[in-house]
Order: sequence, then C-alpha cells, then structure tokens
Amino acid sequence: MNREVVTVTPEIAGRWLAANCDIPFNSVQYKVDQYARDMLAGHWPLAGEGIRFDEADQLIDGRHRLRACVKAGVPFQTYVTHLSGGDVVTAPPIAQPPMVSAMEKMASDLKQRFLGG
Repeated sequence: MNREVVTVTPEIAGRWLAANCDIPFNSVQYKVDQYARDMLAGHWPLAGEGIRFDEADQLIDGRHRLRACVKAGVPFQTYVTHLSGGDVVTAPPIAQPPMVSAMEKMASDLKQRFLGG
C-alpha cells in the first residue's frame, strides 16, 4: 500500500473520474454540492478520509470529493492511497454496500415515520 498527501486539482480530479466512469456509482448531488461549498470556502481540512485506488488502479473511494473539486474549480489536499495485491480489503469494491444507499434509506424511513410519506 502506498499512501501520500496529494494536492488534487480540478484537472486531476476530472482525469481520475473519466478513467473510472465505467464503474457503477450512485452520486448524491447534495453531497457534491455541500463538499464543493466547503472547498470554495476553504473548509476542507486534510483528514483521514481520502481517495483510494485498488491494485488495478480503479477508483474505489472518493468520487463525491472528486466531483466536488471539479464543480468548485479549486484544488484540495487529501490522502491518496494505492492498494497493492497483498493489501487486505474487506470486500471487493463492487460488493461493498454503497454508503449513499444506506443514508437514503435512513432518510426515507425517517420521512415515512415522522411525516407519513
């Protein structure tokens, strides 16, 4: 595994997204919009979550952040991790349940419970 701090420009983010556009992904626009606002305001700290690529150089984490970077048109610093063949990954990227779906389900459940629909 190789992990480093990288300044991701909108151009780099666009290239990484374009190279991985054939992988299924459900984007949540409000998250992209929120992240873009935070990046524009300079409120994007270097934190534990970053951009991850698997051993085949396929993007497995960070699409919302990359889309936000492109939308905001500003660079941001993040950790970029490239996994190697011997790294332990809990599940293949396609088999990992998308966090977005879980959030959407929870929001739907709460809406149904408290607002009746």
